[in-house]
Amino acid sequence: MISHEDSERLNQAVEQLPDKYRVPLVLAYYNDASYDEIATSLSTSRNHVGVLLLRARQKLREELE
Repeated sequence: MISHEDSERLNQAVEQLPDKYRVPLVLAYYNDASYDEIATSLSTSRNHVGVLLLRARQKLREELE
């Protein structure tokens, strides 16, 4: 579990992400959508979803350091 303060920082960092990274991240981690479901929702490939999520996590790490 993360503290309330850490949760607030994480939520703020997620909100600051560009849409192309925030949307798949929210679908994957907050809505428990699979890569295939996200790919269908975004009209993209499953591989591209993986790339978008990787980059989103990298940007979050940078923001939270």
